[in-house]
Amino acid sequence: MKMFKLIAVLLCPILLVGCASITTGTHQKVPINSNPTGAVVTTNTGYKAETPCVAELRRNTDHTVTIAKEGYDTAIVVLRKGMCGSTAGNLILGGFIGLGVDAVTGAMFKLSPEQIDIVLHEVR
Repeated sequence: MKMFKLIAVLLCPILLVGCASITTGTHQKVPINSNPTGAVVTTNTGYKAETPCVAELRRNTDHTVTIAKEGYDTAIVVLRKGMCGSTAGNLILGGFIGLGVDAVTGAMFKLSPEQIDIVLHEVR
């Protein structure tokens, strides 16, 4: 009986959390680079920085990234959410409970492209 309780206590955390929630998290770091550097980066979520930078974005939604610099054409990149590879492993290890947790938190998704490297063209 004691051994059963020990096993139950050890397995409980595994069943209550999603695999991707642990391995990938609910946010994804997306490096953003431009040529020339110093372009202003803004996203539909309110993130704002200058290139080069790393935006930390939620995995459970698509994002629009705008890269602008005076004297250059503005570039717009859409990051799309897609299924993360750890989702399949989650079905095996975490079952439907783990899959449900990952779906709710957004951890089962991955943003693509994973990095933005853009060449800005001068306005003519």
